[in-house]
Amino acid sequence: MKNLYRLTFCLLVGLMFGCGKPDYGPPKAPNEASELIVQARDLLLEVSTGGVPFKGKADLKPYDETFPLVKKAVEGGELVIVFGKTIKDNSPTPEVIAYETSAEKGEGWAVKDDGKVYKVSSQDLPKGK
Repeated sequence: MKNLYRLTFCLLVGLMFGCGKPDYGPPKAPNEASELIVQARDLLLEVSTGGVPFKGKADLKPYDETFPLVKKAVEGGELVIVFGKTIKDNSPTPEVIAYETSAEKGEGWAVKDDGKVYKVSSQDLPKGK
């Protein structure tokens, strides 16, 4: 009978406090981040799972419908993707792999190779893109 009480108590405590919700998916982007940079991050995450980085603008073609803002922004010069780079697990010193060109003149949003979205300035951008 004692074991039944213990089991009931453990079940009640478990139901009250739960186990926590697993945190799956990409890291949450800051609320202020633009939809463009969030789409760019999501696209880079998708491509990175295959392990083959984009080599040039032509590689964006298969993703036109899924990530429409990205293609339009790259073609219009509002977004730069650093070709040849992917998102890495546990990047020790995260580097910018995509950014809004507004960052070149002040501040803007960027995706770093750790899969997170950051507010950056021109000093944080890769040299000789």
